[in-house]
Order: sequence, then structure tokens, then C-alpha cells
Amino acid sequence: MRHAESQNNKAYGGKLFLECHDQIAEAERRPDHRIVLSEDGHRQALQSGAFLRMKFGFPDAVIHSGHVRTRQTMREVMGAYGGAMIPVTEDRRFREREAGHTYLMPREEVEKNFPYQQPYWDLVGDYYARPAGGESLADVLEKRLIGAFTDLFKRFSGKCVFVFTHGRVIQCARMYLDELSLEQIEAFLADKEQNPKNCSIMVYRYSPEKGKLILVEYNTVCWQN
Repeated sequence: MRHAESQNNKAYGGKLFLECHDQIAEAERRPDHRIVLSEDGHRQALQSGAFLRMKFGFPDAVIHSGHVRTRQTMREVMGAYGGAMIPVTEDRRFREREAGHTYLMPREEVEKNFPYQQPYWDLVGDYYARPAGGESLADVLEKRLIGAFTDLFKRFSGKCVFVFTHGRVIQCARMYLDELSLEQIEAFLADKEQNPKNCSIMVYRYSPEKGKLILVEYNTVCWQN
């Protein structure tokens, strides 16, 4: 599950960059791992808990990325399970892509201080391009997610596991689990309708016939407006 709407999600309004510093008040400017949910985000996560319990029952284990917004989402969702003793693990390899030096920088300042970034991005593409001081999606997948999934398979084979994570991580996970070619990855990333929505789920189930996990659902929203 992608985390519920955060305060930064609300401020950005789906855009890549802020238009001005004032879109996020100074008191609310936090490092990425400390961003909190918005009021609507808490509601989304709370509603999603009842949906997940009805759809999947009780998970055998829960994993979150360690970021505040995924922990808050997890707590609201798991409230639907009462006091059930379900093991919870923090695995920071499922954290969001690191944005680098342009984090919380308005578009005008990005263009002024990093004028090469957009031409570079246009040339290299969404998978390999690395924001100044940050991670490419290739970094996220190849340097940490593959290892995280390898460990997850060893620990929880045959189990039902909930992972509370982030949009770009979900996209990278799909690239890996669906064994997408580079051409398929580029087409997937180019289709912005494929961007994970807040509190949406991606579901995989193991297929004995195929001997691997198979995608069952993608971008299913678990809450109502």
C-alpha cells in the first residue's frame, strides 16, 4: 500500500515542484522521512483498514518503511484489527526515493540552480536519471529493493504480508516482480495514469503453476471521498 495523503502531497497538488516557498509554511517544512499525513490522509487510512480486513483478513506480518507517513498510515489501517498481535517490522529499504538537493525547492529555483537537470532528464529517461544529490529509480530497485524482496521471500514464504511504502517504490517493485524489460519499464513510467494513488494497493499472489508471484491488482483505492 502507498501511504495516505501527506501534507506535502496536498501542497504539491500532483505537480513535480512547488511554485513558491509559501506553499509549505516554514513550521511544516520537514525532511522527507518526517512528513506527516494530512487530515484527509488520516481519514483515507482509517477507511482503508476496514477494506483490507474484509478483503484479506488478518495478515501474518506487517512491514513499513520507517517514514512517519507510512507509520501513521499503518497505525490507522491496523486499527481495524483491534489488539491483534501481528508482527510489525521497519525496513528502511522500502523508503521513498531520495529527492536530493531539489527537495522542497520551487520550480524557479530548480531551473536557476540546476539548469542542466531537465535536458539531462529528457535525454537519460525516468529510470536511469538521477536527481542532483538523489537516487535514480535504478538505484532504488537495484541497490536496495531487490535485496529487501529477497529477504522478504525467505522470511515470509507462503504468508500474507502487508507492506506500507511509497509510490516510486511500488513502481520499482512492479518492475521487479513482473520482470519488465527496459523498454517495458520506460513505457510503464511514461504512462502517468500508472502512478500509484494515495492508499492504493498492489496485490501479488503466488502461482504454483507458474512458480512465481503474479500481479492480481494494481492501484486499487481502498477509501471513498
